[in-house]
Amino acid sequence: MSPSRVAKTMAGKKEVVTWIENRGKTPAKATSHFQNERGWKISAAQVRYLWKQMDSIKNAHISKIRLKDARAKPRLTDVEDMTFDQVLFLRSEKNKVSRGMIADMSKNLAQSELRDDSFAGSSKWVDGFMRRYALSLRQTTNLSALTGNLLIDRAVSFMTFLGSCIGSLSLNHTKSHQITPS
Repeated sequence: MSPSRVAKTMAGKKEVVTWIENRGKTPAKATSHFQNERGWKISAAQVRYLWKQMDSIKNAHISKIRLKDARAKPRLTDVEDMTFDQVLFLRSEKNKVSRGMIADMSKNLAQSELRDDSFAGSSKWVDGFMRRYALSLRQTTNLSALTGNLLIDRAVSFMTFLGSCIGSLSLNHTKSHQITPS
């Protein structure tokens, strides 16, 4: 399986910088040139980053792919925020949310909002997304939703648990709640 994102070679980075210096004069013109005329998948943010790193790109050896002290790819914060909002909405509607559903939603949002066809929504990305937003896909069960034998099984297992704890309970630390009729 080939990676969804292929890094630009140093030769490509040098080509962008020299094109801006000699012809384009601005990174915005370089973006449209390399997207339309060369068919590259390159964003305006990437071109601006290359322009800011112009000196280190010029001094870098042609065989290198990464710049020294290169930063990590920025997170897709807007896409992540929208995905998180959708997950919360689906949960409030009592719909089941799965990891695959999160990946698909994010992939569709990245394509529609950012025009980023290279975003894959990998399992590793979903792990990081869930960690950043403190999400858990474990189901919580409301006892009022249970019926029949399942409810009885849960009640019996809870009573068994309480029976094992009864010796360590102290009446001094126990509160009684009375329901008063209105």
